[in-house]
This record gives sequence, C-alpha cells and structure tokens, in this order.
Amino acid sequence: MQKYFISFCLLIFFVSVANAQVFEITDSVFYEENKTIKEVRVVKVKDLYGLVNDTGKILLPTQYTSIEFLGKNDSTCKAWHGIAKVEQNGQFGLINANGSGITALIYEEIEFWQNTCQSEDFESKVLKIRQYGKYGLTDSKGNIFIRPSYDRIDLLTDSEGKISTPAVVRVLKSGKFGFLELKTKNILPSQYEEISFLQQFQATKKTKAFCVLKIKSKGKYAVKNPQDADEIKFDYDQIFTFDSLSQMALVKIKNNFGYINIKGKLEIKAEYSEASLFRNGIAIVKKNNKTLLINAKEKVLASNYENLVFLIETKDFSKSNPKYHELILAKKDGKLGLLDSEGKTIFPCEYEVLDFQIENDTFKSTKNGDQKILRWK
Repeated sequence: MQKYFISFCLLIFFVSVANAQVFEITDSVFYEENKTIKEVRVVKVKDLYGLVNDTGKILLPTQYTSIEFLGKNDSTCKAWHGIAKVEQNGQFGLINANGSGITALIYEEIEFWQNTCQSEDFESKVLKIRQYGKYGLTDSKGNIFIRPSYDRIDLLTDSEGKISTPAVVRVLKSGKFGFLELKTKNILPSQYEEISFLQQFQATKKTKAFCVLKIKSKGKYAVKNPQDADEIKFDYDQIFTFDSLSQMALVKIKNNFGYINIKGKLEIKAEYSEASLFRNGIAIVKKNNKTLLINAKEKVLASNYENLVFLIETKDFSKSNPKYHELILAKKDGKLGLLDSEGKTIFPCEYEVLDFQIENDTFKSTKNGDQKILRWK
C-alpha cells in the first residue's frame, strides 16, 4: 500500500512539473496601490510577455509581444508609475500594473513623452496615439483628449525641452496648425501657417505662470497667451522674445522696428531703423542716424553718442556676472566709455580700448597710449 502511495505522489509531482510554466523575469517595477508599495515583474515565455506579482501569481497571461512600463527608468516620474504599454499582433493598449486594462488593444502606436514626467500640470499627463494613420491624445485613464484625426501632434516645449505652463498641444491637419491648451481646453482651429512656443513667464505673487505663443498667418505674425480668448491680430513681419521685466518684445514692420506688450499691442511705434531687444527694461535704438538708450516708456536715457551696445552679449550671460548685463559700451568722438542702465557715466568716453574681461570682471583699457586695468564697483 505504501509503495502505491509513493508512486501516486511521484506521478502527481511529475505531472505538476510538466504542466508548470517556466518563465524568465525580464523586468521588475515597484508601484503604489492603495497606499501600499507593490512589486510587479515582467515575465517571458517563448518570446511572449506577461505579468506576475512578487509571489509568482499571474496577473497578466504571457500573450503579449511587448510590455513597457512608462517612465520606469526615471525615479522622479511619479505621474506614470504603475502604467504600462502592451503590444499584441501589432496593436497597442494600456494596462495597470495589477493587470487590469486601461484601453483596448486598438492603437497602431502609443508614444510616451518623457518630459511629461517633470511637468507640474496634471493635465499634461497625456500620451500620443495613432489610429488609422492619424494622431490623437489619450490620458492615463484611457480618456480621449483629442480624437485621432490629425497628421501630427506634439507638446510645445522651450529650448531645453521643458513643457510650457500651461501645457499646450500643437496639432497639424492638411498643412495648417492649431492648438489645444490642456488646462482650460481652449482650442485654436487648424488654420495657421505656423505655431511655435515663444516664451515662458513664471508665476509671481500677482500672476500665475503663463506662456506666449507665436503664430503666423498669411505671412504676418501675432502673439497669443493660449488661455486668453482675445482676438488675434496679425500685424507684424517678425516678433522677437519678450523682456521679462518690462514684458516688451521687439517687432518688425516693413523695414522699421517697434515694441509690443504681452497682449500684442504696439506700445512703442515702429519708427526705428535699428533696435535691440529690451533688456531689464532698457533698449538701444537708432532713429534719424542717432543712437539712443530708452526705457519701456520710451524715455531717452542717453543720446549724442556715435554708437551704443550692450557690454555683454546674450550668448555670454551664463559666463558673466548679472550686474554687468545692463551696462552699455558707448562711443563718442572715436573714444570708448561705459554707461549704467540709467544712461549715467561710469567711465567717460576717453579710451581707445575698453575691453571687458568676463573671467575676472575687469576692463583692459588704453588711454592716450597708456594701458591700465579698470574695475567697476
């Protein structure tokens, strides 16, 4: 009897081994569910993938071509923890880490934007989807933000790849651009030649953070805060960046230059033949062959100079002391001098050479052939 019992047990053991799935663990991800940190493992059997928990319990059968957890390589990417993209038969969908579905497997492509990890706005927690060759947007819960009907979709970012605040999605249809601002759901129809990110303004005690877009229609440009419903007026041949202090931007109309405010209204008429960007509330302009230093109210701070230029070029800002950014190199009667932001003289125009040394905040000067090192403050 004991012999038969041992044989029966061995038979059960061999049958169990034969039926057991032998899988390879290819990835492991931690996520939070109901205020508890849990672990889920991506497993592979015969080139197909599934999910198991830390005890080996199957959460998702091994029947997917790929499983990719979003933002898994970025520990700061809490917005996407516990959400994965799955693929089966060339179609993509979204699932939760516990194996439950978020979307059906109905998309030809789901693109995760890594820079949404660092966005401060929950509304920017979106994914680009492609269906029937057209692009749209879905959120982390599978809700459709934009129906797949566009030829192209992208998030507007600054030069460093940071998403605008509020987040703005640019869309392209039939060669024309439009946008959707994700917080207020403000929409601009696809009827413009160009839409680009121009500038980000940070929050202050009085205002929330906002961004300004640059829009082109029929060869002319305008600016727009994507949260405003103001009418867009295309009056300018070119628009440059705003000064954060004065909130004034240089514009070009035909062959002349002027300045607009944040709403796109012309504050200083375009009657200058040459003009710089405003820098901390001041700008250098040229009119009737006279070079002038003006403020945002168009008050003349300095005149009667052959030439005026900012001491520090914008490209050298990061290498120089900010207190020098507003200083003006002046030329009069062929000699060089230095002015402050109010047009007052720091060094009189009596030097043949006045060369600023960024590395040690000094000036190499030559006056009447004598060389000397000068310092300011």
